[in-house]
Amino acid sequence: MAVEPLVLLANADKWLTESIESVLTQGGYRVITTNKRQQVLELARRQQPDAILVDLGLDQRASDNLTLCRALRADGMVSRATPIVLMNSSTGMPLSACTFLKTSSASCGFCCGAAWPIAR
Repeated sequence: MAVEPLVLLANADKWLTESIESVLTQGGYRVITTNKRQQVLELARRQQPDAILVDLGLDQRASDNLTLCRALRADGMVSRATPIVLMNSSTGMPLSACTFLKTSSASCGFCCGAAWPIAR
C-alpha cells in the first residue's frame, strides 16, 4: 500500500490554512501545518515532507522567509530534493516584489513562487 505524499504547510491565516489543507487532503496528500516560522525547520527535520509550502505573509518581513528557505536548504536533515514553494495570499503584489522573488530563488533555495489558488 502506497503512502500518500506529505506536505508541510506554513501559513498564519487560519482560514486559508484550513482551505488549502482540505484541497490537499482531498487530492490524496497528508498535511502537517504550522503558523509559526520557527517551527518550519523543526517540522521539516522531523517529518521529512515531500513538499514545503510557505506563505510570504508568515512573517512581517519577507526577508525572514527567504532566510528560512536558506536554512531549510542548508540543513543536512532536510532533503535538497524537497521542493519549497513560496506562496503569496495578498492580491496585487508589486512588480518589484515579483522581480525580487524571481532573482532570489536561486540563492535562497526555493523552487518557485505562486499565488494561493483559493480566494476569500
